[in-house]
This record gives sequence, structure tokens and C-alpha cells, in this order.
Amino acid sequence: MESYIGLGIVLEPSEDTVAQIEKIIDLIEVYSTSFTVTHPKKGDYDDWVEEPVQSTDDMNLIVEKLAYKTSYADINLEMGDYNLETRLQLSNEEKDFLVHFEIDQASLIRDNSRESLEKATSLIKSLIQSIDEAVDYSYIFCDQEAQYLYTKSRLIEIAHNPYAILKMHEREIVQAPWYLDGFTLRNTNH
Repeated sequence: MESYIGLGIVLEPSEDTVAQIEKIIDLIEVYSTSFTVTHPKKGDYDDWVEEPVQSTDDMNLIVEKLAYKTSYADINLEMGDYNLETRLQLSNEEKDFLVHFEIDQASLIRDNSRESLEKATSLIKSLIQSIDEAVDYSYIFCDQEAQYLYTKSRLIEIAHNPYAILKMHEREIVQAPWYLDGFTLRNTNH
């Protein structure tokens, strides 16, 4: 991936965290055309294996493999007329747990036209809405090469949205005055 759009789902760790991750994977599995997990073989970080996922029936095993540090899943998603190349990783961030997708920017944003950017934004917002309806999360963020920056309480405290799209569980989706592409200016309206 040359450049990517980062979509992060921030979960507060609890006894239900694995179940929430399973719900997220269930949601994306509906759109999946290929799903491969790369993880250390038997926990040995010197011996890695690439394992195609044929079925998400044993979701707990998939989550267990993704829980190894630096493990990831490469997933192709077919959503409408988009064929999105994505990489999924799980990580602990401060007091939170992060489910992070890196979406190949070229597979989401076809050109830098306003129409293409609006269509890509709309697709991401509908994906976030699907997650919102099925998963108990703290907040969801999305932007060009976006990474986890803050706990939810810190994000509220600074009263600034650092992402192109932000969705707190109990609030509406907030869209910043820039697009996901990383080329539109961060301080002007589009």
C-alpha cells in the first residue's frame, strides 16, 4: 500500500471486547472476497505463516491469531462498485483497544475530483453507520493515514476533531471541513 485511509474503531477494554471484535469481523466478512491472516506460527515471532480464512465460523481463533503483536489480516472488500484492499490490525493504545483498518487509498479514492471524494466519504460514513448499529465502541475515526491519538475523554477535553470523520458512540457523525484524501487543505471549507 502506497498511501492509506485509516479507519479506527476504539473499544474500551472489558470482558466483552473479544465479542465486539468478532462483531466487527462479522460485519466486514459480508463484503469480503478474500481474507488472509498473517501471524506467528505457534507464537514464535521468527516463524510467520500466511493463513487464508475460508470461514469465519471459528471467530475466536481468528481474533486469537490477530492478537499477536504485529499480526494482521489482508482483506479485499467488495462494496458496491468498490474493490477495497484493506489491512486489519489489533492493538492496545493507552487505556483503549484499537481495531484499525488501513484501506488502500487508490482503491477508495479514484481521483481527486470532488465527486470521487464525496462518494468515498459517503461509503465510509455508511460503513461507520453499520458498525454503529452493531458494535459497542467508544469512538470511530477516519482520515488519510489516521492513527489513534487520544482516549475518548482526552478527545472531548481538547474539543477539537483531528480526523476527517469522527463518530462517538452516543453522537452523530462529525465531518471535518476537509476530505479523506490528505490533499485538501485542513483549514478551509470544501
